Amino acid sequence: LAVPQVRIVLLALGINDLLHGNTVAEVEAADTLLVAEAHAHHLLAIGVTLTPDERVAHPAGIALLQQVNGWIRISGAFDGVVDAYAALVDPRRPGYLLPAYDSGDGLHPNAAGYLRLAQAVYTLLRPMAAR
Repeated sequence: LAVPQVRIVLLALGINDLLHGNTVAEVEAADTLLVAEAHAHHLLAIGVTLTPDERVAHPAGIALLQQVNGWIRISGAFDGVVDAYAALVDPRRPGYLLPAYDSGDGLHPNAAGYLRLAQAVYTLLRPMAAR
């Protein structure tokens, strides 16, 4: 937070918290604290939705993922949102990475997936950087 010339923080976290038993409310509270800390340092806080993850690709897991992602998208807590889930999800298999973006472990994007995420970040941040 104290790195000179940094103006924006991307907050991309929470899937492991859900997998280790934390509640949606706990993930949201942690994000809220991190946003407050970023704002205290006069930084913009960009929320990044949780990515598809085959470890949670079952009805209860997807419901938790969508609860957190819904909050990230509509809470107003963030200065902007990058929808990583929408950028990477297989539309035919909710909760799973699109095969073209899967590194092979069902969790981490491959180079094409990271390029797709970079494009989503760029689309959001380009107008902000111009200010």
